Amino acid sequence: MTDAATAGGPTLTSTSRPGWGPFVLVGVLMLVSLGVGAAASLAVEGVRESRTALLVLAGVAVAEVVLMWWLHRHSTVTLTADARGITLHTMRFVRSTIPWQEVDSIAVGLRGPSLEIGWRMYGGGRVAYAAGPETITLTTTRTRGHRPAALQGHRLAREYLVSVSEAEAVVARLQQMRPR
Repeated sequence: MTDAATAGGPTLTSTSRPGWGPFVLVGVLMLVSLGVGAAASLAVEGVRESRTALLVLAGVAVAEVVLMWWLHRHSTVTLTADARGITLHTMRFVRSTIPWQEVDSIAVGLRGPSLEIGWRMYGGGRVAYAAGPETITLTTTRTRGHRPAALQGHRLAREYLVSVSEAEAVVARLQQMRPR
């Protein structure tokens, strides 16, 4: 959590990065399934024809490592709060801004290991920015189907589940920054 002051007032930035566990799990499962296919090809077609299968397996393994690295690097969830409101950002292109006047409550959310990573949309107007085990819950005053003119172009959500580091400290600081 980073606390700073700018010309527009105090700002808060909290960044949460996922662990490598989910990426390693998916990677191993993909490689095992591809390895079984290559082994079956080797058993059926013989050594000469299976060279192609082994080269394909090696190419897919390299591509998978690169993809997992890219996903891990860009799955960071960043929460930034300033005088205008709270901005949530993940996966380089997913961003939501919640003006302070739309924030109804801020609370510490669920804790525990999470295999969910990135932006998630749940039913009932719930959206998650997931990247780690500690979360906060931001409840807004928005109701389903209601979108004020000032919010045109923003995703409509009633509740945000946001991964942060040091959830209690982030909630306390957001409560302090929130205009009354």
